[in-house]
Amino acid sequence: MWLTPVYVSALPAALRARTGQSGGAAIEFALILPVFIALLSGVLDFGWVFFQQTNLQAAVREGARLGVMKATTATPDPLATATTRVDTALTDYKFATAGRTVTAAYSAASPNLLLSVKATVPFQPLIGLAPTPATLTSSLTMLVEQQP
Repeated sequence: MWLTPVYVSALPAALRARTGQSGGAAIEFALILPVFIALLSGVLDFGWVFFQQTNLQAAVREGARLGVMKATTATPDPLATATTRVDTALTDYKFATAGRTVTAAYSAASPNLLLSVKATVPFQPLIGLAPTPATLTSSLTMLVEQQP
């Protein structure tokens, strides 16, 4: 099979060199760019919210797990151990120390004694163009393994 040359006049009008469209693409780009940046910043900010919420939940889970493994009369106090572990984990996850609260408390009665751990931290967005929560909160309740 032989290749035959294609002449410019045989090409469709869409493929031929365009004349009279100077700067059209630049105007379209200038109109779309702010929308694209807003969309991208929203994706980044919401991704950061979910990442930080997951880290907060992991820290609370670590503290609660450590607290329920000890007897309620153990030394050091399991509640203090749980809150200390949550604080340490939050520091490891690079949460700000200012404004964060961690609480742990027992609820119910033996043989169903429960340990509840709750943490609240201020949220700092990455970019700040999208609406995000001011604080993140996570709580977890577990059954104490060594009932009194």
